[in-house]
Amino acid sequence: MLSYYGRDEHGELKPLVSLRIDWLARQRKREGVKYVRQAQDMGIDVSNLYGYRSGYRTPEVANLVKICSYYGVSADWLIGLDRA
Repeated sequence: MLSYYGRDEHGELKPLVSLRIDWLARQRKREGVKYVRQAQDMGIDVSNLYGYRSGYRTPEVANLVKICSYYGVSADWLIGLDRA
């Protein structure tokens, strides 16, 4: 998978997909939805979702679809192809 990179709030370079999942997860947390609940609602193992969010793992297509559907974003945006 093509990976674009950006910097997190600490200035560390991370894959854009992990930065965007992290941002989306924080938005949901502000709405009162816990991280574990998000993983359960998506049908993704919490350890996998954490790996995607932290940049240690890259989601397979099936999980990418689940993440995009849950958050209401496009896969292009999530993986950095939509550079608006």
